[in-house]
Amino acid sequence: MILDNIRDSQKVIVVLDSTYKTKAENLTGGVGDEYRTIKEEIKTKHNKYILITFEAFNKNILPIELQAHEVVSITSEENFELVIAKLLDKNLFAFSPVAEKQIEIQPREIKDFIIQGQNVNTNK
Repeated sequence: MILDNIRDSQKVIVVLDSTYKTKAENLTGGVGDEYRTIKEEIKTKHNKYILITFEAFNKNILPIELQAHEVVSITSEENFELVIAKLLDKNLFAFSPVAEKQIEIQPREIKDFIIQGQNVNTNK
């Protein structure tokens, strides 16, 4: 039932701590089942899972398969706002356009040269 809810949800908040990490990595009980689903889905559904912790971030709370993903430490109001933004698929910052005019790259010709008595033709 809970796995169906996880699969069917548009967003899932995963609360991390050292106990969760141990159960996830050992595939223990419901956490183990949940972790199997999360580690597969997170590869293709990058914005679905929001990893949070209520303590200062440290490596002892993050299961190995989730180490490449952002974890939000809810230790300040600003970080809570980040979680809300992620839930709503909103950006916290509006960035100005970058490189409105594309840079044109001109290839440079390399002339033939000689290596130990042999002529090297670079235009073949």
